[in-house]
Amino acid sequence: MVVKVGGSSITKKNEKETLDHEQIQWFADTLASSISHEFKALSTDENQSIDRCQQKNTVFVIIHGAGSFGHHHAREYGLSGQNFPSTNDSEVDSASRKFQMEGLAKTRLSVQNLNRILVEALVKVGINAVGISPCFAAPSLRADGSSEVAARELRSLVESTLAAGIVPVLHGDACLYGRNTAGILSGDTLFQILALGATRGVFLTDVDGVYTADPKITNATFVPAIGVDGKTGDLVFHENDFTITASESLHPQDTTGGFKTKLASALLVARSNINVTIAKCGTNSAVNALRGVADNNHTVIFQNR
Repeated sequence: MVVKVGGSSITKKNEKETLDHEQIQWFADTLASSISHEFKALSTDENQSIDRCQQKNTVFVIIHGAGSFGHHHAREYGLSGQNFPSTNDSEVDSASRKFQMEGLAKTRLSVQNLNRILVEALVKVGINAVGISPCFAAPSLRADGSSEVAARELRSLVESTLAAGIVPVLHGDACLYGRNTAGILSGDTLFQILALGATRGVFLTDVDGVYTADPKITNATFVPAIGVDGKTGDLVFHENDFTITASESLHPQDTTGGFKTKLASALLVARSNINVTIAKCGTNSAVNALRGVADNNHTVIFQNR
């Protein structure tokens, strides 16, 4: 199962480099009670009652957003997840290149700090987790995720990690785009790359699932199930017909597109007959999503048959 936990779920996105400790602990505890024993540390604790909840054959690939740990730096230095600068070296002067590289270095340091904190929380609850920075672990991976060769390279790296009994924890990353410029690879793009080789995908966000509009700013209807026609890509709603307006991020420092990009990634994965669940981090519904249990309080996106 590929799980993308949003940066806004584990950090306080409007406060630079500020954690949401409660959500991080919830995520670690929930994962520990859901993952296969093969990915957990040996324990001498005789009280293993929590292990009764564990799913024997469930393994996780974790991707987390940057939240307040990366977007502020990326915005300051003009690093984008959507509109990439020119890769023509002759068009990049020395000052611009140095500015881009300074932004890349500071953004990566910030997101790697968050990655270390999340990995530490997972290790403390007994999960054998390791952090992986995707853009430099798979150097040919472009900031827009467009290279299929690099996508296969990243999938192979993740599969090797899983085969060793280790849970990979990846993050949205700052990448080289050409030799002289930098861009942002979003966690949603990573989800799209890695979920295509998975059994299921889960987005943990700060809302319960898909609504007809942003529920934070207007009255909107919750949509518990969305079918995707595998041939046409059309959406099929099994109770009512809806029009969905997916908005960009409301956070001014966000550089990767907000819920709109999450929904686009989820739909692409669902067209390959891989179910994607969108649930609110920290809820019982999210626990059910991670355990593959049906729940009317989260949204399931699937290929319609």
